[in-house]
Amino acid sequence: MRKVEARLEQNGVFQSAARAKRIVKLLLSRYERGMAYGAHVDDAMMGGQRTDLSFTLFLSDPQTYEGGELVIERTEGDRAFKLPAGHLLLYPSTTLHRVEPVTRGVRLAAVGWVRSLVREEAQRELLFDLDQAVQLLRDGGDRERALDLVLKTRSNLLRRWVED
Repeated sequence: MRKVEARLEQNGVFQSAARAKRIVKLLLSRYERGMAYGAHVDDAMMGGQRTDLSFTLFLSDPQTYEGGELVIERTEGDRAFKLPAGHLLLYPSTTLHRVEPVTRGVRLAAVGWVRSLVREEAQRELLFDLDQAVQLLRDGGDRERALDLVLKTRSNLLRRWVED
């Protein structure tokens, strides 16, 4: 598991999105036929540390098992994820989520929890959008996309700061 943690610490997108102070806990999960994990919210504290973000790193090729989708419940509706091996889903630990029953094969995933330097989700999003815009501009990438992210950030900062 130390190898997974080291790779996350080196991944720029993960670091930009999580602003990780530390990975609080990391474990391997294995779901076989008939196994599921009901709707729940992850613990607010693990090992005496606040958990702000949860993640699932998919380790099994999605064609090797059926079912086993990670379902995130949001106000706009449930969203199911079954990502390719090596892909990670990072989400606020405050969200209700579940793993659907596996009906064939084996679903392997590394799951973990992060204490962020930035506690609030909206603030992390502002910083992430700015990081993405900077990266696009540095790389000579899609300038229109970079401008969209800067304008989004400006509007969201105004929403936070303006009193009418």
